[in-house]
Amino acid sequence: PGGYSSTNSDQRDGRLAYATVDLGWTWRSEGIKLGFFGGYFYNFERVNAFGCTQTALNPFICVPPISSSVLGITQDTTWNAVRVGFNGEWRFGGGWRAGLDLAWVPWAWLSANDTHWLRPFNAPEEGTSFSNVQIEALLGYQFTNGISVAVGGRYWRIDSSFGQSTIEGSTQTIALNSQRWGGFLQASYKFGELQPTRY
Repeated sequence: PGGYSSTNSDQRDGRLAYATVDLGWTWRSEGIKLGFFGGYFYNFERVNAFGCTQTALNPFICVPPISSSVLGITQDTTWNAVRVGFNGEWRFGGGWRAGLDLAWVPWAWLSANDTHWLRPFNAPEEGTSFSNVQIEALLGYQFTNGISVAVGGRYWRIDSSFGQSTIEGSTQTIALNSQRWGGFLQASYKFGELQPTRY
């Protein structure tokens, strides 16, 4: 009712959890490591929207504004995915190393739930996704005392154009896109290499 509506809400108190399990093979030479892998990827995300302010001219939605202390919407999204890819590492200049992981996500399953607490209604969502990508790159340095430090970045994209949402008994086609990107720092300590046992 009331035509076009656009609203703003505060997002907080969310949750993110993910896990990856891979198996693969690696070829090594002096200063270079190349490998390929296949595995499983799990990602769970919860987003909470608090309050609601109408930014268009619809007089029937969020007019007057809803306080930012009130939880209005919770979106839970779960992805289960298959991934295949390759990784490489190049050691140069003494202790420097550069690494790249590139994974293709050929198939992903979406299970999601959109809960509107104030209306109220619940909209289950499900679907599949094809041909997405996960990329991770880093640059690090290995000190002679066994300590290694690195800085890197990652980008993940999973896009479902074949999803369906059931709202009050009516099924609708939806497109759901999930993207993650950011940087990271890491540090490790190497105790030494195991020596072969001699009999």
